Amino acid sequence: MLTATILTMSTVDELASIHDRNPLALPEDHWEHWMDPSIVGDQKLVDEAVRAARDESSVLLFHKVSPFKPEDDGIVLTEPLNSL
Repeated sequence: MLTATILTMSTVDELASIHDRNPLALPEDHWEHWMDPSIVGDQKLVDEAVRAARDESSVLLFHKVSPFKPEDDGIVLTEPLNSL
């Protein structure tokens, strides 16, 4: 059986304007431990992941993809706002 889960956490300040929660962005150096089938998943494991993800999430870059001018359309929707 193939399953998947998206863990979320309360948002970091840098992303609060988007939503009050954000996906847990687990740093790469935690992946192996998280995926290790011999590790028992418990609250301690989740708490460690959230702590690690806080720093990772606070440095994420994001770009708005909806310009403020309705006449803008097409490729401009994928351009970072600072390049417009």
